[in-house]
Amino acid sequence: MSSAHRWERPSDRTCELIRTGAELLLAAPDAGLAQVDAVTLADVAPAIREDPGLVASIRRANRANLTHWLEANRHDPGMPVEPNLGPDTFGIARDLVRRGLDQNSLDAYRTGQNAAWRAWMAVAFTLTSDPGELAELLDVSARSVFGFVDETLAGIAVEVEREREHLTRGTQAERLEVVSLVLGGAPITAERAGRRLGYDLGQTHTAAIVFSDAADADPVALEEAAEALARHAGARRPLTVVASESALWTWIASGLDVHALPDALHGSGQVRVALGPTLPGIEGFRRSHR
Repeated sequence: MSSAHRWERPSDRTCELIRTGAELLLAAPDAGLAQVDAVTLADVAPAIREDPGLVASIRRANRANLTHWLEANRHDPGMPVEPNLGPDTFGIARDLVRRGLDQNSLDAYRTGQNAAWRAWMAVAFTLTSDPGELAELLDVSARSVFGFVDETLAGIAVEVEREREHLTRGTQAERLEVVSLVLGGAPITAERAGRRLGYDLGQTHTAAIVFSDAADADPVALEEAAEALARHAGARRPLTVVASESALWTWIASGLDVHALPDALHGSGQVRVALGPTLPGIEGFRRSHR
């Protein structure tokens, strides 16, 4: 966290109280999460609230953020918590941009932050009745919570802009053209192709073909299945191109647990997935797709 150099470690007693509170909430997080989800979703625009995919993304991000902050305070209580910029959080950025929304739609997270703070205060008041201890506990916790949320939202806002640039830099047709050149072994360098695709071809890749045999394949269902694969693998930004009306080609910079795929794709309906091996570099990009 950028403010870490100005942060003084609280007293041992306060650290002990914070760790105890974090452990209590981690042991039974559902009640607090239900409150955060309820107030967050009540405060978002109708276009978001009526979109099941976005609602699911918000719930995942809420759980990831709350767990991230609590785990950090269990391991190193009372110290600044790094922003949560993992796949669930960045998934919100992708979902917003792909639905024509912007980071202003994240304002509801402030409402969720307040609900999380109320849940934390309720626990804090059970930990000590000493006024001095309680004052320090709440002061340190408030700076930690609000700083964490500020920096996490700032990171999401940056990712929203990156995602918008990534999506608008080239049309799907242009991306498919570049991918086809790479797959066909054309003399285009990994660096040049990667710049045009917004994807690092030098990393390790797992290719997937997400498709449907249905005559009227749902493009939204295909895209949601591709995003579910990326979340399952813990990948922040997969490369996905539209290969046809009923198929997407996706590359994920990580491996995938094949045995867990049914759970990852639960609810995807008639969508099917063909998965390639996990291989490195531009040659791995080609071979994994074959």
